Amino acid sequence: MFTENYILMCEKGKEIQKEKKNFDNGDWLYYLDNKIIELVYIPNSMRGMAQHRFDDFQIWLPTQEQLMEMIYRIIGLGKTHLYGVMQEILKFLGQEYKDNCIPDEYFTTEKEKLLAFVYKNKYGKIWIVKNWEGK
Repeated sequence: MFTENYILMCEKGKEIQKEKKNFDNGDWLYYLDNKIIELVYIPNSMRGMAQHRFDDFQIWLPTQEQLMEMIYRIIGLGKTHLYGVMQEILKFLGQEYKDNCIPDEYFTTEKEKLLAFVYKNKYGKIWIVKNWEGK
């Protein structure tokens, strides 16, 4: 479900980690102390309350659905325009990585490509050799 590369992308992604302020049902965390990925369950009675902040030993792993929500906000399309979203992502991959590599050399899953798209458009960084770099 989560590749080592995706976990590393999330771990190195300090900006996106700061955006996640509260846990909710369906969120995934990666615990660095014992290398276990867990689904975080928040009872309904605690929703909306400030859960404890992420500490240094855990990393939020955005789901594909959470990444797509971010992408829809970034490009301003309604959820019915999936074709337009996919065109934007493919255009991004072709433009940003044509001189650096073949995208498949850096990304083995669609989730990794979606995170790269979010990172470029929100923070102006691309994933190069196991690190986020500004352009």
